[in-house]
Amino acid sequence: MILKQAHLRTAREPLQIRYPDDYEGEKNAAEDEDDPEFYITTEPRFLTDGEIKLVRDFVKNLSYPQELVLTGCTMIDPDDPLLEFDHDQLDELEKMQSLPLTRKHPSGGTRQAFERVLLIREQGYEGTGFKSLTGAKE
Repeated sequence: MILKQAHLRTAREPLQIRYPDDYEGEKNAAEDEDDPEFYITTEPRFLTDGEIKLVRDFVKNLSYPQELVLTGCTMIDPDDPLLEFDHDQLDELEKMQSLPLTRKHPSGGTRQAFERVLLIREQGYEGTGFKSLTGAKE
């Protein structure tokens, strides 16, 4: 599961977002699976893509302007399949997905593979990489 850090732009009130009865998306690991709702404020917190969509849909119906802001910070699962990739495989993935190459550190030297995976995820790549490395784009 990939979590993205987000917060509300305007400090008005905390928003209580209910999960719809038919919600099948992932819930933030910090949320109790049985919780029917979650809260969002101007304090950054991590949300799943499904929760981000719920908040964005919710704020459209408010009587005042409000917006969900993504900070760009991403949290990856310790079982992320990209963490098993070596530098050459990460290079190939970046090439296949037309992502900027992250192997070289701006100050010189080579980045650690973990740092590269974080950067790839922060650029929005959400796939497993396996299809990309076999020649088909995800």
